Amino acid sequence: MTTSWADKCWHFFCLAKNVEDHLAWRTLFQIRKNGIGEKTLSELYDFAQRNGLNFHQTLKGISEGNVQIAYSEKISSEHKQIRDLVESVTNLLENAQVGGNSIEEIIRKSTDIILSESSEKVEFIEKLLEFARANNISSIDDLTSMVDVSNSEIENEIEKGKVNVLTMHKAKGLTADIVFIVGAEDELIPGKYEGEPELGDERRLLFVSLTRAKHNLYVTYCNERSGQQKMSGRNPGNPRRSLTRFLSNSFLRPESDERFVESVTA
Repeated sequence: MTTSWADKCWHFFCLAKNVEDHLAWRTLFQIRKNGIGEKTLSELYDFAQRNGLNFHQTLKGISEGNVQIAYSEKISSEHKQIRDLVESVTNLLENAQVGGNSIEEIIRKSTDIILSESSEKVEFIEKLLEFARANNISSIDDLTSMVDVSNSEIENEIEKGKVNVLTMHKAKGLTADIVFIVGAEDELIPGKYEGEPELGDERRLLFVSLTRAKHNLYVTYCNERSGQQKMSGRNPGNPRRSLTRFLSNSFLRPESDERFVESVTA
């Protein structure tokens, strides 16, 4: 699996905002050079599913000695290293907010912690600073969104005549003849967000995604998820899913997949 330095920074910032973000933990365990392979990661996920835990809860259990699987010592060491880096970034952000540090200072210092040995660190910092200045971003709360958007700008194009798989953030400013929005579930959109302004941001993001289609728009969601997928979204481990609240009152009513396919292929 290849990854950019922006990906790595983004997931560290996610954990600085919410240390229990189990998807960020899962991604960092996969992209860091830690000697932990796909087989071990699969065993971690399998253990979590069997015991009704998310990925972060399983890692925490191993670090505390309450869970034992193969390579527990290596897993515990990696968990501690990431946790220490996240704690350093969190302390930096908290102190910067109190001390009134500029967004430029915050970006330089936090990236220096995360990418201490990266040859691409300087270039990455400059890209973030350029984006921050261009968009008049000055608050710490906007930092994670800034990293996400700045990273997506690199891939902000689609290849004609091909199926392009994009996040909703990356689809901003683009159009396509046919658009599929997959996983439009309340547990994912808006997910854990319940209050403003985040709820409004999620609503606008979905609206932008819906309006990317020139001719045909398809929205899909599940009533129930299984396997690793049931660990995603709000209430990880609960397989039940429902249509996002932003579309639940629409005049368009959901159709079952089989009935819909039959109607368009008849």
